[in-house]
Amino acid sequence: MERTVMVIEDDPLIALDLAQTLKRAGWVVVGTVPTGEAAVQAFADGARPCLAILDINLGRGIDGIATAERIREHDPRVIMLFHTAHTDAETRARAERVQPFALVEKGTGSRRLLALLEELCREHEQAPPERYAAD
Repeated sequence: MERTVMVIEDDPLIALDLAQTLKRAGWVVVGTVPTGEAAVQAFADGARPCLAILDINLGRGIDGIATAERIREHDPRVIMLFHTAHTDAETRARAERVQPFALVEKGTGSRRLLALLEELCREHEQAPPERYAAD
């Protein structure tokens, strides 16, 4: 399975850093988008990465959690990884509604982030297809 990812991040420096880290590790970055609306449109237009890395606070417009929920309407199998500074209990509870998912704090080292991505993909590949059936 080709490791493909979309980065959804409003801070251009963080998006660039993530994309470069992922590319060096062998991931194919299919796009970096700064807003939730742009990410949803990319999926509506046919983008199908195996994983999406989303900031939760995307500035104006819909937030990362709402973005993930809308992306699910187009692709129920994409893995969501929230990469955020917002890790309070309420935010975690909202994020948990989007399965499969993981939440990692910004500032987590690239080794840990990449290890988590690999773990999520392994779990995803082994999950039964009905886990991702559209509701």
